[in-house]
Amino acid sequence: MTDQVSSNLSVVVAELARKLRDFYGAIKVECTELWSLQHGVGYVENAVFIAHYHFDVTADLLIFDPAVGSIGLVRILTAKTEPNTAGQQVRSYVDQAAYLRHLLVNEAERQSKLVPSVELVLVYPASVDAIADKVAEGLRDTITSTDLLDGIGVNTLGYQSQKNKVEFEAEGLGHAFAWLLHDTREWLQTRKEDPSATSQAVMTKLAIDNFRTFGTRELELPKYCSGKQKRPRIHLVHGQNGSGKSSIAEAIEFAVTGRLRRLGDSQLYAQTLCNRDTQKAKDAQASVTLFRGSADKVVRKIEEAPIKPLLEKFDGRALVLDQATMDDLSRAGDARRAATLLGAFFPEDYEIFQAYERAEKKAKAARSVLSAELENIFTAFDVTTLSFAEDTNLFSQWPVSRLWSEDFAAFLPLKAKTLEALAPQLGDLQSNLLSWLKAPPDKAEMLAAMDQVDAALEALRQRAAFRQEKLSTADKALKQLAHWEPNDVNQSTSETYTERLNRWLRLHALTDLADRRWAVARTLEQAKPAETNILEPGSPLNSDQLATLNRQRIQWRTERDQARSELQKHHAIEGSATSRASEGKSTRLRQDEIAALNEAGEWLEVGGLRLSGLGDAIGKALKENCAVTVGAISIGAMDWKERLAAAIKACLEALGELEALGEHWLGGRQRHERLLKALRSHHELMEWEAKATKQLTAQLQKHDSLLGKTLTEFAYLLTPARWAYEKLNLKLSTNDNGQHVLTMTGDAPEIASAHRLNAAELYSVALAMFLLCARRPDNTLRLLVLDDPFLNMDELTVSTVARAIGRLVRLWPDSDGWRLLILLHRESDVRCFAREVPCTIHRLPWLSPKPQDSGQKIETEFSRHSGQLLDIDALLKPKGSAAGTTTANKKTTAAVRSTP
Repeated sequence: MTDQVSSNLSVVVAELARKLRDFYGAIKVECTELWSLQHGVGYVENAVFIAHYHFDVTADLLIFDPAVGSIGLVRILTAKTEPNTAGQQVRSYVDQAAYLRHLLVNEAERQSKLVPSVELVLVYPASVDAIADKVAEGLRDTITSTDLLDGIGVNTLGYQSQKNKVEFEAEGLGHAFAWLLHDTREWLQTRKEDPSATSQAVMTKLAIDNFRTFGTRELELPKYCSGKQKRPRIHLVHGQNGSGKSSIAEAIEFAVTGRLRRLGDSQLYAQTLCNRDTQKAKDAQASVTLFRGSADKVVRKIEEAPIKPLLEKFDGRALVLDQATMDDLSRAGDARRAATLLGAFFPEDYEIFQAYERAEKKAKAARSVLSAELENIFTAFDVTTLSFAEDTNLFSQWPVSRLWSEDFAAFLPLKAKTLEALAPQLGDLQSNLLSWLKAPPDKAEMLAAMDQVDAALEALRQRAAFRQEKLSTADKALKQLAHWEPNDVNQSTSETYTERLNRWLRLHALTDLADRRWAVARTLEQAKPAETNILEPGSPLNSDQLATLNRQRIQWRTERDQARSELQKHHAIEGSATSRASEGKSTRLRQDEIAALNEAGEWLEVGGLRLSGLGDAIGKALKENCAVTVGAISIGAMDWKERLAAAIKACLEALGELEALGEHWLGGRQRHERLLKALRSHHELMEWEAKATKQLTAQLQKHDSLLGKTLTEFAYLLTPARWAYEKLNLKLSTNDNGQHVLTMTGDAPEIASAHRLNAAELYSVALAMFLLCARRPDNTLRLLVLDDPFLNMDELTVSTVARAIGRLVRLWPDSDGWRLLILLHRESDVRCFAREVPCTIHRLPWLSPKPQDSGQKIETEFSRHSGQLLDIDALLKPKGSAAGTTTANKKTTAAVRSTP
């Protein structure tokens, strides 16, 4: 049930008027006095004006702010409002505001003066859901079916009634009347400066000679002045892609700072910035010339490297707002934003910003050389808990969340499979390495273990080419034996096929059991040698017992392989034919091939046994045409060549990978040092992040957090259809480490706004930061550059931003001489600005088909209106004093629905 307070229009009007007086210093005036105000904010209650002798303008509160040139229409819905008609009322209020704006634009063009902006504030009872829903529905219909909002701003304000009082949320009040720029004015008062000290250094012209584009281009930027000879503060440079807009921005940045952020400390300035055709000419050079005052000029020639800056402690971000700076101010983390704000806008803290930049660059470089495995480990460390002494051993401080058995592999130069193939060639280290691959060494012994592995691998790497040659020779020799098989050792027996099959099955089972027992016994012997019974399967064996077991299993394997060969010959006719075809054929190996096989056998292991004397064993088998056993290979068995070829191939590939590491390969200790360096540099970066955020906090607290409130207010003003977006809050907060940071949040404060806001909103935030903070006293050029700031913005947003910038520059003191240079590539953006603010338009010539065409000059034109605000009194008169024609609002508003 609705109470009488929220239903009473006069009560809501009176309370809102009181808020305007208390918070914004507004004064109540008579209808006849409103348009004659020179300073401050004035308002009229229950206003009825007539525009252009035919159109009624009614408002519960009519507000006028001459300083920023804004007219505000406040329309209030009460709890008595019929929900079914609320949406239609909203639509009619928008129509009225849009048509008023239309009349103002026409009159401003007639007078050649500046058109005031029009703001509509819709006030409604937030506690009445039916009305609130209809208000939202009406606004949605308006923005989707018309383009009325291109010319006006729409704001919403809900109110509650409690204890016979009407209450407005303080935050909602600030958003609904952000266009009065209350906090912005207060912030500008804290940034006042004495312009007389630098008035002679103001840049009046820029000349670029062969700077990226061919020839000389001159851009006139006359000093701002007010009065009858008033020159606009805003200069628009328009040109298509490739016409040289960014070249102008970079030329100004280079002239002031002696460098470009995108090139850093590189030695490629001349090669990058000098026009390509100019580089072909001998003695040709590129340069940028700044003309300051009446006679002073500074010529800045392009060298191979950065040159001395014109202004000390001055970063390009303080002069040019481009895509990179927008990202730093909007999308970057809190620490990056804090450092950027310090470096760009607070010259007294420039050293902190530089130190942060160096630490960030160092940290990025250190992390860039980490492997993917080490990068994964890096992220698990908490650098705030690490000790970084000179002899720091990271393994003693390993994160408990990491699995050591998996992390060990990140410090090995080769994969485990490759190292297993190389192990037989590492001498005494073989058994340790194979054990470490299964169970890594203790962390305390890790560095010493890695040193052993690295030393052994380096020694092997130096001999890798020689061993690859020998192994290749051995492999070729083996291929010559593709069709050789020894005589059947059982061919004279009368054994049946069934008996032979049973014998093979029995030998196969015995061999498998012996292999398993031998593997277990060998492991137990290494772990805990002791006297034991060879028949006990779970106990370790001594060395003699182990050797006996090994001989037995080799014998069983040889007999098994022979039995299988006999079975295959008995069963496969094709195999028998091949055997008969090759029977009696003499197969011989050269001595160098036997020698190569002997050497290869010392580097190979099959089934855990080294193949020592491999070449001699093969030679004997060939000579005697019989099976010979070497290690775990039975020469002449069915698959002996395949098993041996696979071992040689694996060894060749492993040696190839080792050799591919190169002379300066990274061992385990070097990998440890890289990880340590990355963690140490990240720790240093965090220390500078803390210093930057602490100093920014101090700067903000100097003004009682005024900057945060001002950024919120102005960024909100840059957003069209503000009622459709969540409330943006820029404020000081405390992070998990107890540091104060400037954070951006919305309706959900636990979620960073960079993850919630769209691209246009984020760039609006960056634009607000730049425009509010970049007017530094040491910027003697009195110039700020916006390089295509409307990326990702539609025409509605551009119009809104243009009006906001126009209001802001009207608040800049006439005496300070500041100007804005805005680089645009869309003609529609130029039209939006020219309609909203007085400006000078510079049009760049498009690219010429002739590369050395220097005759194309920049064309300059001026907007049609001056900076003087339209004489509103000539258009809008109190209803009682206007000449008496009746209104026809419904017809006129309908006619302008599609006219901004």
